[in-house]
Amino acid sequence: MPASTLEESVPQLSSDIERSLDRAVLVMKSLGKEDFINGELAGPASHLLGHPGKLLRPALVFIGAEAIGERPSEFIDLAVASELMHTSSLIHDDIIDGDLMRRGMPTVHKEYGSAAAILAGDALIAKAIEMAAPYGSRVLRHITRAAMMMCAGEALDYRCQVEGVTPTLVQYMEIARLKSAALIGASCSIAPVYKGSGIADRIYGLGEGIGIAFQIRDDMEDFVENMDMGDGTTGERMRPNIVTTLMEERSIGDGNALEEAARINNRCIDDACEGIEKEGFAAKFIEYSKSIRVRT
Repeated sequence: MPASTLEESVPQLSSDIERSLDRAVLVMKSLGKEDFINGELAGPASHLLGHPGKLLRPALVFIGAEAIGERPSEFIDLAVASELMHTSSLIHDDIIDGDLMRRGMPTVHKEYGSAAAILAGDALIAKAIEMAAPYGSRVLRHITRAAMMMCAGEALDYRCQVEGVTPTLVQYMEIARLKSAALIGASCSIAPVYKGSGIADRIYGLGEGIGIAFQIRDDMEDFVENMDMGDGTTGERMRPNIVTTLMEERSIGDGNALEEAARINNRCIDDACEGIEKEGFAAKFIEYSKSIRVRT
């Protein structure tokens, strides 16, 4: 698979969403001692917030708001809450997986120790709930349900690692649905849930498909990055990844596995969009999904 296949595609966002994303980043970077009560929590809890990633989940919160005719700026705290929930999962996942680098810097547990990292992840979950609480019980149930699904997905992932087995494609897709797509689907639909929109479930389903596709692309990027390091044992030493799953399950080489992973990525997006392409609310999500699709 040519390297250009995984080139980043910058999503097209409205000026209102861009401004709201900037405000969300400022809120995250401003979180300090008073937000986490104990100053010792502020450092590890804020470690990754100062270097935000792709901001996929906050962007999707704002797209979900625009999709139902609402102003993104009304949902800044919900967007931040979604990113805090995501960041907490990264901190805990890095401990479980033994990763030492994240976003080009030491992971939280590497920098501050495992105990501080665990507490920081817990604190971020609590802060996310606190920020979501003013939006009401429906929103709280929505975001905490996603958090529970993320835990369930990580448990399945961890079991594969402990047992030293490569998940089947069916198992992989379930892990991706729970571990990654649940919060992405919740982010897409949280503004509609808050507003009591009748299309909230359909938007969640669309977001779930986008979320699985995003996880597949992310895994492909990890695999290609490790290949580029020149380590011939890449497939054996990596944790569960759709490329290694396809290599083992279908007895194919890494190039063919990457091509098939790209096709599955595309199919997830196409299936999620099928039947709703002509509905007004879907247009913004479909446009954003172009940045997640892998060229085949």
